[in-house]
Amino acid sequence: MEVSFFDDIFNFFYTSLDLIIKAVSRYCLWIIKSKAAQNRSKISID
Repeated sequence: MEVSFFDDIFNFFYTSLDLIIKAVSRYCLWIIKSKAAQNRSKISID
């Protein structure tokens, strides 16, 4: 009984952690892309 309970908790944390990592990586990629676009526009203006 306890083993399945801990398995459920582990699976829950693992899936939520996986979703968080995916969201953070997408957010970081978006920031990098937006900063790169800003740098390109600054360079072209100069």
